Amino acid sequence: MTKTVTREEFYKAYESHLGDKSTKINFRSGYEIHYPNGDVYKYVETLKPGRTPSSWSGAYMASDFTYACYWNGMLIVK
Repeated sequence: MTKTVTREEFYKAYESHLGDKSTKINFRSGYEIHYPNGDVYKYVETLKPGRTPSSWSGAYMASDFTYACYWNGMLIVK
């Protein structure tokens, strides 16, 4: 079972990093932001099974993907 953190808990921790110099690492399915104290925010998008990304004017349809955000390896939930 994946450990979770609430959106409110995440924002409280995130606010402590406002003004910090962070490093963003892009990868094919999303990105990570690394903070000086070792905290990591991760955004991941995954193509749904059986879907092919459609495009119209170069934009992908949001319904083709699932999205997840993580704070230090814990899924951020509503």
